[in-house]
Amino acid sequence: MHAQRFNDRAETSISAMYMMITIMVLSSVASALLISVQERALTDGRDAGLQSAEAINGIVSVISLEMSEYVDGASGDTLHAVFELPHLTAPIPETSLSWVMLCKRDYGVSSSEIGYTEGDFLDATTILDDGNTAAAIDEFDGDMTYHVFMTMDAQCDIGPDFFGTLVIVVENGRTFQIFVETDGNPESGEVFL
Repeated sequence: MHAQRFNDRAETSISAMYMMITIMVLSSVASALLISVQERALTDGRDAGLQSAEAINGIVSVISLEMSEYVDGASGDTLHAVFELPHLTAPIPETSLSWVMLCKRDYGVSSSEIGYTEGDFLDATTILDDGNTAAAIDEFDGDMTYHVFMTMDAQCDIGPDFFGTLVIVVENGRTFQIFVETDGNPESGEVFL
């Protein structure tokens, strides 16, 4: 009887030891899995942050927009924009910026369409230069102010009672939009912003 009691204790001890080993193995697997999931989440978050950093930093801030030259009844109207990119963490090439003017073109009482004129910022210069020299700069820095002249063609010829939308686009970044509206008597020097 005394031997039987020791055998029962041995079985209980061995069962407890098996349970303890099983719990330790499962705990190890579960903790490895949790660490793996957490590492993956942090890596994905970091990658998303790196991918969106350029987009968040690519914001144009237009300081001033005015009509620099108005040609009555003909294309060739010119807008002058003073702008900066204040949140850049690294310079961006001037080929990464472009603009488009969207406007409504009327063809009488019952016919109209959306027209557009587009351009780039290759002629942009710092505010200290003329704003119309292609070779002046190759990239935009975040700590400088720039200006550019945008010439409209016949698609969006600015005239009396003109209404259009100027959109400035940063490649892989954000857009800037401003409404350009004239009264019945537009003139050079008219300020839109």
